[in-house]
Amino acid sequence: MNADKVAEDMLDAALPILKDSKEKIQEFVYHEFDKLAKNARFIRYQTEVENWTEERAKKHFQMNILATQTALLTVEGLGLIAVERAINAALQAVREPINLAVGFPLV
Repeated sequence: MNADKVAEDMLDAALPILKDSKEKIQEFVYHEFDKLAKNARFIRYQTEVENWTEERAKKHFQMNILATQTALLTVEGLGLIAVERAINAALQAVREPINLAVGFPLV
């Protein structure tokens, strides 16, 4: 799984939702989505090599989604609904490649 490509796809899906603030926050949002994408790659490794269960992997990923949401909420002008919509759009855009990479429905 190419984490850089996944992060870029997430950003492309989220920026239209954050259109009012996108110039100011694009780099910050990309950084947060890059962490999520690398986390998905880490989960794939953990399930393949360290025998993480699907349940553990899903809990770990959900925790990281919440951390991303919290980080984005620190940006002035972004409200909860906009952040939730942006994250949902980003995850929807990469659901298939992430789920294929880990071998189960993580997203």
